[in-house]
Amino acid sequence: MQSRLASIEKLKRKYGFTVADILQFLAKAKADYERLDQSESHLAKLEEKLARQAAAVRQQAQVLAAARRDADSQFSQTMTATLNKLGMLNSRIAFHIEPMKDITADGSAGIELYFSANTGEDMQPLAKIASGGEVSRIALALKTAGPERTTGKTMIFDEIDVGISGQTGLQVADHIRQLSGQGQVFCITHLPQTAAIADHHYFIYKKEMDGRTVTQVRGLSEGEHVLEIARMFAGNDTTKASIEAARQIVKQVKGM
Repeated sequence: MQSRLASIEKLKRKYGFTVADILQFLAKAKADYERLDQSESHLAKLEEKLARQAAAVRQQAQVLAAARRDADSQFSQTMTATLNKLGMLNSRIAFHIEPMKDITADGSAGIELYFSANTGEDMQPLAKIASGGEVSRIALALKTAGPERTTGKTMIFDEIDVGISGQTGLQVADHIRQLSGQGQVFCITHLPQTAAIADHHYFIYKKEMDGRTVTQVRGLSEGEHVLEIARMFAGNDTTKASIEAARQIVKQVKGM
């Protein structure tokens, strides 16, 4: 009996202050042992589950890849037609989709927009080969030919016509004018062709007021609208010829 009590006291010093504490520790130790004893079986089940999930992800990646190819075909046709209207007659544009060896948190494929401006030239990454004027027209085409509907919306184009001039400027201006029939369009521009299509022309300038520089906005009358376009053509030294040219460009773009 004394030997049994001595054993219990020894267990108390090592595993708890009461018999209940000792029994609780014993139950936990048995559970840990069983878990460790079955670890290989548990690992095999986890690996099997992982393999099933990986196969399901690969299957969904294939479905997504097919959907992307279909969408890219539609995108390429629509964008090419829109770019033709913007004066880029021989251009081609499409997404280059490169499947990855392994599916990662970043996805199952690398995707980049490819472009060619001329017949006989291979398509290359847009970011590497497109000029400023080409990027401007592509951005406009993306906005107007993309899946997002523009009807009834307000669109703001901040120097969407940068890097272009002449006939190309007229084509872009006409495209923006047509777009304004679907919703409200605000254009921030330094190009006279774009300014000429405006139904309402606002002049933005800076002035000093109470020791500070402030930005002012002033709506222009019809006559001021023509004078401002003439200034955009010829600078501050406007002439009768530049004013007449401004009148003609306004008449031309609004009659397109």
